[in-house]
Amino acid sequence: MAQNGLSKEMTKEEMEAKALLLRTLIHDLSSKFTVMHFLILNYREKVKQGKIDTTMLEKLTMVFENSIEIFQNVRQQSDNSSLKMAPFKLEESFEILSKRFFDLCQEKQIELSFINEVDSSVRILGNKISFESNILGNLIHNSIKFSPNGGKIFVRAFKESNFAYIEISDQGGGIPQEIVQKVMMCESVESTVGTKGEVGTGIGLLIVQNYMRLNGGKLFLLNPYPKKGSLVVLRFQIKQDGKFLQAI
Repeated sequence: MAQNGLSKEMTKEEMEAKALLLRTLIHDLSSKFTVMHFLILNYREKVKQGKIDTTMLEKLTMVFENSIEIFQNVRQQSDNSSLKMAPFKLEESFEILSKRFFDLCQEKQIELSFINEVDSSVRILGNKISFESNILGNLIHNSIKFSPNGGKIFVRAFKESNFAYIEISDQGGGIPQEIVQKVMMCESVESTVGTKGEVGTGIGLLIVQNYMRLNGGKLFLLNPYPKKGSLVVLRFQIKQDGKFLQAI
């Protein structure tokens, strides 16, 4: 009987894991569709004005390809409950995300700055697609959503005690303590409308927390200046000069 009980419990865990994967897919693809819709509207307007902007097609292609990557990553995770981990360059991800969020920042006149203080010999240990889409991409999207027009967002990376840290700070309304507590307890939160009426699903931070765990990292949610901005810190294992560094 005990064995049957364990089997049922495992089945319940698997069902919960797959449910979270489905919610993750819906959440992340919905944000991509929002970007694609924005780009299509801009493209139509330029066509009406007799202007053909090939950069719009390039951006649409980039967002579409990223959507395919997200889908394939979630499908792989659904098949074997794990992510393919490999060292990757942080500067490459920063460049990709800078291009990915350029138009959304332009729409709200937001200044998005990437500051990389990590040595070029350092590699982040994790899944590059989930890092760019489910983790850092989600956090940047949140910062844009809750930042006022003309606001500033800073993404800063640095190395300390054999870890790579990434700080995301903004000038939005901050993260209420009750939301911080729910995320750390892996509980969903109610969706909050952005400064321009942007809607959400309420599980963005929960997705970040889940994928940080799958990537062997740690998430810190801070609120140093209540109602004046938030500070989110990510900690990752790293590889330097061909060696994996151990925590000290």
